[in-house]
Amino acid sequence: MIKAVGFDYGGVIAGLKRPGEGFNARASRILDMPVEDYKQIYFSKNEAILTGQIESWGDFWRQFVTEIGKPESYSAIMALSDETNRQLDIIDPSMIGLVDELRGSGYMTGLLSNNTVQNGARMRELGVDKHFDVFQVSAETGFMKPDPRAFGHFIQALGVQPPELAFVDDTLNSLSTASSVGFAAIHFTSHEQARQELVDYGVVF
Repeated sequence: MIKAVGFDYGGVIAGLKRPGEGFNARASRILDMPVEDYKQIYFSKNEAILTGQIESWGDFWRQFVTEIGKPESYSAIMALSDETNRQLDIIDPSMIGLVDELRGSGYMTGLLSNNTVQNGARMRELGVDKHFDVFQVSAETGFMKPDPRAFGHFIQALGVQPPELAFVDDTLNSLSTASSVGFAAIHFTSHEQARQELVDYGVVF
């Protein structure tokens, strides 16, 4: 029986579109490098910023352009990064409404986001944390999805057992450890789809 529902942030609660390949293509053009080379370096550093080892996107991109020998690209790549991060300020009212409805129906609610210290602080400025019983950001906990430790820490904070959690995320990779951890995974595509899958799991609104 589901007793708690967890949510990702970017692409589920906020952000109208994930940057995905569009961001990667634009970034590689700014940096004048093949997109695959760009992605290799980006993802080699991604875990460091999402687990708090690099404190800000400014530091991240400064390290990046220094490593590839193109410090003159810093201002342009930071402008793109800031533009993308501003999307995270766009909260989907239907999803916040769903969270509040679940909470009002007696379910524990939690947010578990692979995100930076800066973005975690921004979410709190926007009041997002007030809608959740548990609010965890990877750069603050040191664990990022799909690491089972990230979900274990989250589940423990919610005070439930793994089979009692349904987790909603728009990224399949983040849900890839669902079966080994033991929680119910919902691959998010829309408010209506997420709500229906929760009902299918026995959630009563």
